[in-house]
Amino acid sequence: MLWVGLTGGLGSGKSSVAQILRNQGFTVVDADELARQAVGRGEPGLTKVQARFGSQILNSSGELDRARLAEMVFADPKALADLEQIIHPIVRARCLEKRVEAESSGAQVAFYDVPLLFEKKMEDQFDSVVVVACSEEEQVRRAMAREGVTREKVLQRLKNQIPLNEKILRADYVVDNSGSREDLEREVQKLIQNFKN
Repeated sequence: MLWVGLTGGLGSGKSSVAQILRNQGFTVVDADELARQAVGRGEPGLTKVQARFGSQILNSSGELDRARLAEMVFADPKALADLEQIIHPIVRARCLEKRVEAESSGAQVAFYDVPLLFEKKMEDQFDSVVVVACSEEEQVRRAMAREGVTREKVLQRLKNQIPLNEKILRADYVVDNSGSREDLEREVQKLIQNFKN
């Protein structure tokens, strides 16, 4: 089975590409979803995060307040590193389970949707890497609209990521997401052809 890394940058449209691939019948393992599960209510990951960051990261129903935690870690590299040290090993283990499941089910190709693939030096774990790209201005616009945050907050998060133009140079395949949804569907169809040989 081909194991393909799918990445991009904040607001580049990686999740849209992942959804199109799923609609086409491909297995797409979502790192963000695995990370959310890792800190779900009653999970050991949440207990560890609470021990490190305090009870103020929980909402009134005892679940993780993601916005509050994000504010704490994106402004503090040490806090972000601590959070990653808790969550990443759990995510890696769950990802391996999903990969084995996909292979066992007979999948020829499976994708791992992982935002910080290059930042975490994961490229060697994949048979190939796909980068979803658009202009930085488009990234900022989409992220502001999706998350309801200020331009400054988006730019601060982008500083924690390798610029898209650098990721493009390191990719095996690039999906251009600077056009319409229909354009993106066509781009993904072109991408899929590369894995049908």
